[in-house]
Amino acid sequence: MEMGQSKKALLTSANSIWIDQRFELSEELYENYLPLVENYYRASMYQADFAKDSAEVKKQLDQWVSENTDGMIESYGQEPDADTVLALMNAVYFYGEWKWPFHAGAKQWIFYGTEEENEVDVMFLSDCWMHYYVSDGLRAISLPYGNGSRVMNILIPVGNEEDQTKDFEQTAAGIFGAMSTEQKNSFLDNLLTGEKKWITTIRLPKFSMEYRVPQMSSLLQEMGMENAFNERLADFPGFGEIYVTDVAHKAKIEVDELGSRAAAVADSSASTAEEEPEIEIIHFIVDQPFLFMIQDTETGIILFMGQVNNL
Repeated sequence: MEMGQSKKALLTSANSIWIDQRFELSEELYENYLPLVENYYRASMYQADFAKDSAEVKKQLDQWVSENTDGMIESYGQEPDADTVLALMNAVYFYGEWKWPFHAGAKQWIFYGTEEENEVDVMFLSDCWMHYYVSDGLRAISLPYGNGSRVMNILIPVGNEEDQTKDFEQTAAGIFGAMSTEQKNSFLDNLLTGEKKWITTIRLPKFSMEYRVPQMSSLLQEMGMENAFNERLADFPGFGEIYVTDVAHKAKIEVDELGSRAAAVADSSASTAEEEPEIEIIHFIVDQPFLFMIQDTETGIILFMGQVNNL
């Protein structure tokens, strides 16, 4: 499912349901349930032989994931358990081109990770108006994709900008995670809607991440989705007496000078601020663990979020 209209900032999400072929699907399911699943979740349904050929099922899952992430994610991960009777799959893929691409040719710079210091490829951008906000021990900048309807927010701790001794008891992820929901919403609202600042220098590492959420089933149950995992309470009309045994979620993102997995040259035209604020020299140097999130500026919804501790 494709979300959004800008071809320079796309988020796609694909869903599928995999049912063990031991279960005979009822006519009611085909007539009443599947149309709803396809309409509201754009989900496809497949039958697979989990019990007798889980290795072959894994190949099918891998192929489905690859096809629905444009080959970016090639493997689902672990082989499905032979006892699996129902698996729900979700693949997420984000493609974004920076509104203002970074300077071509990354340079080597030291990144002070929580485990070790490494020289990494670092991108540079200079002299531009960006949404910038400082509060609650955090500094944040909002980098727009395409027409600006989606952005990547980068959060780092206040302080230690010039000091090579990093205090990792105060990482951006830790500070933001300790905030209340109201504080988080307020921080992001102020970042996205506040006045733009003249940023003299932005230094950001190139990075890529691939992550499979561990124990996704447990997380969903903690969030309140309990009955679906309970053998006695699960209710899936038309499927028979089955319950959910596994939920898998895997995502990947690559960030470089052109954007996030950029495949074409970004629009490099700059917009003129209607009212230029007083210029303050601001350097935004990301050389320590940072928090990033891809956010829809119209709805405020966070589409993708992660933390980078080491490179």
